[in-house]
Amino acid sequence: LSSFLLIAIPYVLAMISPGPDTVMIMRNSLIYSKRSGIFAALGISTSVAIHATYTLLGLGLLIKESLLIFNIIRGLGAFYLMYIGYKSFKTSAPSLDFKNTQASHDLTRFQAFKTGFLSNILNPMIIIFFVTILSSVIDFNGSFCVQCGNVSLIFLLTFLWFSFVATLLTLPPVRKQFVKLGKALGPLAGTVLIFYGLKALLLLYQSLTKG
Repeated sequence: LSSFLLIAIPYVLAMISPGPDTVMIMRNSLIYSKRSGIFAALGISTSVAIHATYTLLGLGLLIKESLLIFNIIRGLGAFYLMYIGYKSFKTSAPSLDFKNTQASHDLTRFQAFKTGFLSNILNPMIIIFFVTILSSVIDFNGSFCVQCGNVSLIFLLTFLWFSFVATLLTLPPVRKQFVKLGKALGPLAGTVLIFYGLKALLLLYQSLTKG
């Protein structure tokens, strides 16, 4: 129990803080559908479980020490966020008619899963969090069952939180408020995603010039 709490407390605090994952859930849920939001949450959760697994195996420390691998991930993540942001500018505004919205331009389950998975797996801040913070509280000498429990806990917490966000955003009263933004919703989400991408590129540039 103490092992689970040591991991859950810092992770939950980081997870509920607004970031690219939250914006991606908002984008999929509001522009497409609740289903797209939940499958994006599943993609994020799967990616987070991978991050947790390689941290437990010690590979996180290897990535931290290899500047080349780490910088490649940072660059790919930045460009992916900007790419999704650019695509958001071209999406149409959400409709209050959920059935027609889903039938006309909803994402497939795999497309929704992919957007969540890639936005998280390529996010260098998630890698830094797992390698630096979680690696300092995880007992690497714990039993296999405990380690599997840690990964399962992280997966479950992530999926429950982002599924809750997707469900909340698609409630008619909440969605109605966002629909009032009309055509500005897509560009708004795109602007935020591009901002995060540019910010990641700036941090990458600063680290390279300092090196």
